[in-house]
Amino acid sequence: MTRGLVRAFEEHGEVLAHWHRQGWSRECVVVLDHHLDLKRIAADQLARVRDGARGGGLDRLHRDLPFRDDDRFAYGLDSFLYAAADLGLIERVVWVLPEPRPRSAAQLADVLWSALSLLPGHGHEVLGSFVADDVAARARVGGLRVEATTLRRLSRLELRGARLDVDLDFFHDGGPDLTHEPAGVAAELAAAGLLDDPPAMTHSIASGFMPERLRPLGARLAAAMGFAFAPSTPRPQQAARSLAVVARAAPASHAELAELTASELDPLGGPGMALRAVLCARADRLGEAAEAHAEARRLGDRATWPAYELGLRHLARREPGAAAEWFARAEGDLVDTMQAHSLSLRALAECRRGDFAAGLAAALRCLERIPLRAEPYQLASIAAARLGRAHELDEVRARLERLQATRKDAGL
Repeated sequence: MTRGLVRAFEEHGEVLAHWHRQGWSRECVVVLDHHLDLKRIAADQLARVRDGARGGGLDRLHRDLPFRDDDRFAYGLDSFLYAAADLGLIERVVWVLPEPRPRSAAQLADVLWSALSLLPGHGHEVLGSFVADDVAARARVGGLRVEATTLRRLSRLELRGARLDVDLDFFHDGGPDLTHEPAGVAAELAAAGLLDDPPAMTHSIASGFMPERLRPLGARLAAAMGFAFAPSTPRPQQAARSLAVVARAAPASHAELAELTASELDPLGGPGMALRAVLCARADRLGEAAEAHAEARRLGDRATWPAYELGLRHLARREPGAAAEWFARAEGDLVDTMQAHSLSLRALAECRRGDFAAGLAAALRCLERIPLRAEPYQLASIAAARLGRAHELDEVRARLERLQATRKDAGL
């Protein structure tokens, strides 16, 4: 006998509107997921999310393409938890990581630290709240309590009244086998008292995180939990073959890129041109990548991803000047994690080309915006020493000592 109905969604960000329709308020949600979908959202986009929630239009603000980088939509599959916290739908996220091999407490802490280290504007809050023990690693982001744990530890957490959400990519790490068996997962969730109500589930196929062959997994897991299953409606994967080329080791050939451009990328406009620029950069065709980047920008896409890729390619070619210029373009308004990493890499590129003043300025900005990363401290120390700026060198070293103390206390 089934005890309720599991609602399935195609992509994870779609659950935000679902939670809102259900009337969630300051909930604890336990999320089984391969990723922590907590990227920062710009203030103007958060305002659109609030307006959408008041007017019943949250669904229309969910990003249609995971690689779209413009303002047509306000949130996506990688940032909806940030939006949910801002709306007051959730106040605690318990992120359950897959554990195909046992993770130690230190490894668990390192995963959460890494996941939050490129979240601009919240680093000092994380630094002041980060703790870890054998059950979970914990921190606060914008007042949201974030905990990272694993299935076998769940029953040791206080989860009375918690909601459950499952992204099915929890079960897939790119290999042929599942990371966990549905029956075992259901048993652990039952032991933790999380199966009183049916969860939402997400297939994550259209975005490329799950293969189509695993679509039946949702129904299998729902049955193991004792629930009926309401499948979502599959939709075509836009740029699926292009994204598959990005994911593989071998770059696109000239002929393959031409065919993908005509069939998948041209029809998508700015986002398609940005993805073409990424493919060209991965193939080390940097001139074509720069042209596609310019076209993406002309069509309204911010093209952060290809600018970042071009920076990486020039850095690998030992062309730090060009790398610094591309990373500067990728930084944008420093909201996205890729933008934050671009700032850190620009500090590196500036130091490598001998512009230590620019390198120090970028590194010091990193210390304010993303203070959990070790690299900016090292770069700032090098640049300050080369410039003979003893006061700033002492300050950077003192801040690095505080960072190291926090990591040591957390078992890292």
